[in-house]
Amino acid sequence: MSLFSEFPPTSTADWEAAIGDTKKLIWQTDEGFSVKPFYRSEDTVPPYTGDIQRGWKIRAEIDATDAVEARRQAMEALERDAGEIAFMAIPALEGILVPTQFDSLRVPDDGRAIVSQLAFALQAGGSSEISFPIGSNYFFEIAKLRAARNLLPRARIHARTSRWNKTIYDPYVNLLRSTTEAMAAVIGGCDSLTIAPFDSALGAASDRGRRLALSTHLLLKHEAHLDRVADPSEGSWYIEWLTQALVQEARDPSPKPSPPPHVFVGTNRYPNLKEHADPAAPDTQRATWPLEQIRLANDRSGNPPRVLLVRKGDPKMSLARADFAINFFGSGGFRIVEKGPAELLVLCSSDAEYPELIADALQVGPPMVIAGAPQDLPGVAGFINLRSDPIAVLSEWQRRLGVVHD
Repeated sequence: MSLFSEFPPTSTADWEAAIGDTKKLIWQTDEGFSVKPFYRSEDTVPPYTGDIQRGWKIRAEIDATDAVEARRQAMEALERDAGEIAFMAIPALEGILVPTQFDSLRVPDDGRAIVSQLAFALQAGGSSEISFPIGSNYFFEIAKLRAARNLLPRARIHARTSRWNKTIYDPYVNLLRSTTEAMAAVIGGCDSLTIAPFDSALGAASDRGRRLALSTHLLLKHEAHLDRVADPSEGSWYIEWLTQALVQEARDPSPKPSPPPHVFVGTNRYPNLKEHADPAAPDTQRATWPLEQIRLANDRSGNPPRVLLVRKGDPKMSLARADFAINFFGSGGFRIVEKGPAELLVLCSSDAEYPELIADALQVGPPMVIAGAPQDLPGVAGFINLRSDPIAVLSEWQRRLGVVHD
């Protein structure tokens, strides 16, 4: 008797009845898709994704400009099972017994939507290899590479962990981002993969950063055994549906949506207020660079402006808005204090209570900013809320408080 005969089939209607109102659980994604809470075989016809092979080639990128140093880094990568070496700053060196030349179309790593990346590759075409940046949207990135195989069946697929979403501050979070991205690339069926060092956003990567990047490959191969299964996501109806949806949208010539601003843990959300950075040659082609420039200016000033948080009134609302203010000004390197002298005061309460509270707060002395979105209030120097542009607001306060000058 089959084990599965003990478990009678469950219809889609049964699942929906158990869940309740499934419309409330539909996820409106940044890519413009409406994702249901579950998928079944009737939701999609699995798209053609070619013959995805098991395993992937480790491609190490060598950024050194000196031939001796480049050779040293290349030999270290080969000792850690690299099967391909890409010399990024100098001509390929002789004596490297793995492929070093690649006719690769690089899809721009500039934060564009996944559908836009696929459309770019489809329209450009003509190359024997397509190199995709891999972001942290895990399931979408898996489906992206599977969709690429449908759209470009003759192309070899190279993947590289994205540079766009890496950060200078709290750089060890980059390890988590890169590992997630590498897993998505492998499960999506890439032929080769580059994992960038976690500290490459700061400038030249360290030996430790390069070793950890190569070790991540080995962990995924020898610990997670992701090289032993071909197309492991095949049969996941969600990923099959998403793959087909991406294929259809990439073929649609209409303009693609731009994704909204991202959350970068350690940079624009939950910043480490005690952390300081001073990179020599940071990568400026990243999403967080405009914000990092503001924080670097405060760090380098030696005396960043102090922001005094004042919580009044409704406890829950004042706490929530204080947390928002800490993220908002802390991400720009402003020093957050709860007592003592300060150059700026942020009043945290509910919108309804602000009119009665501002009179006392204005007696404190420094300019006052309101955390929230009440109607205009006399004597208030500004407001911060979810509609505020952090770059514009933080830059303006740096100027007004004398950290930078026009």
